[in-house]
Amino acid sequence: MTRFAVLLCVALLFPAQKPPAPSNLTIDFGEKSFNMFWDSVPGVAGYNVYTRPDIKTKIRTRINPILITSGPHFTYIWNMENGKRVRKIKGYSHMLSVTAVCSTNNAAVESAYSTELNNGYFDGFKKVTSWGAIAPVLRKSQACDTLPVPKHVNNGERFTAFIEGPGRITATLIKQAIDPLQEGGCEPISTMLITLLNEWDLYAYKIEGLFIREFHSFVVINVDNVEYVMDYAADQFVPDVSPVIFPRDFCFLDGKGKLAASGKPVYQVAKVISPEQSTLSDKQSSEVYRTIMTKVLASKK
Repeated sequence: MTRFAVLLCVALLFPAQKPPAPSNLTIDFGEKSFNMFWDSVPGVAGYNVYTRPDIKTKIRTRINPILITSGPHFTYIWNMENGKRVRKIKGYSHMLSVTAVCSTNNAAVESAYSTELNNGYFDGFKKVTSWGAIAPVLRKSQACDTLPVPKHVNNGERFTAFIEGPGRITATLIKQAIDPLQEGGCEPISTMLITLLNEWDLYAYKIEGLFIREFHSFVVINVDNVEYVMDYAADQFVPDVSPVIFPRDFCFLDGKGKLAASGKPVYQVAKVISPEQSTLSDKQSSEVYRTIMTKVLASKK
């Protein structure tokens, strides 16, 4: 028997063992990139990172074009599609996992997938357009400091009626008319929202600040002495979640990317603007927002 035949028999009798799956995957979630870290697996040649954009299926797509050999870390910014770099962070869902790869008998052997983490920032707070969705969000008290502006306490029943009526109409019209990835769209959407709230005798403030590290505009409203974030432009971060409404106490991201009471600051306030200080511009680019407002106001009659 030749040496090659012996090696072949050994390989068939003793197939390569899979390395253990990487553990302790953590992700520094951002708007334009994800920094991923996990525990090193001894003796492996490298790692692969996978995303599962469609949470309804189990189909995973490998992100890294070549094996990751620099260590147990990876910064995810783009995918390779048809030989081109395509950004796939902002406005996309991601279920992220990692595998370890070893090389045995000139063959790559891949581990099972690690624990999966995702950028579903708004799980539990998404598509708040009905009583069934808003009821679990409402709180009786607030732990964080209130905004340093005159307090306007709004009635809970009136607020809920807005969410189920004109708020739902507004969200639907936004989805039909506005590209969620349109740069700067959050600012006129927030202006429009506080104006409409005012029309229904609800007083709210427009906020200019940050979503993690990027500029973002959203709305804060005080309902029965508890402040809530209202974000009708949240689809730019994860598709099909708007409108998002949650207590200001939950303006942080935990280690799994979920809104939480502590962790990494996500909805950060830089400037507070009252309805009296905020109006849509006269530019042609604002026409779509004025049209939406006109349609929503028509529902009041």
